[in-house]
Amino acid sequence: MARSLMHLGDRHAADETQAVEQEASARYASAMHNVSAMGDALVAARAAGASVAERRRLHARVDHELVRAYGAAEEMYRRLLAIAGGPQHGDTDPGVVLWKRRLNTALTVRSQHQLAEFDDAGVLEPVSVAPPTRAAFGPHQAGLDFDL
Repeated sequence: MARSLMHLGDRHAADETQAVEQEASARYASAMHNVSAMGDALVAARAAGASVAERRRLHARVDHELVRAYGAAEEMYRRLLAIAGGPQHGDTDPGVVLWKRRLNTALTVRSQHQLAEFDDAGVLEPVSVAPPTRAAFGPHQAGLDFDL
């Protein structure tokens, strides 16, 4: 009797994990689809000479969707990694590997988008930083300082 209850508990946990994975997979796929569609809209907006405000809005929406994709991937990666027994055993679990790849994809695309956002003229203003003074590099000795 106890053994059958234990089996039912394991089955319930597996069903719950599968349901959570399906939901996370749908969130991830939806977010990445939206990123693709909004990326196309951003290209079209640039080509049509859209205002800076419109391009900023599109960039913000793309970034929001990438955060959604990252959140879904991170949630599943951590859950499956814990079920697999941690980092030592997770590297061989196909589910962990899949969600780690999705997590890395979301992060990579977000980094690329942030660079594109910076390159989009007028959308982000570069922050000017005053160059450090020579004093910031420590003491100097005559004859050993070389200005390049």
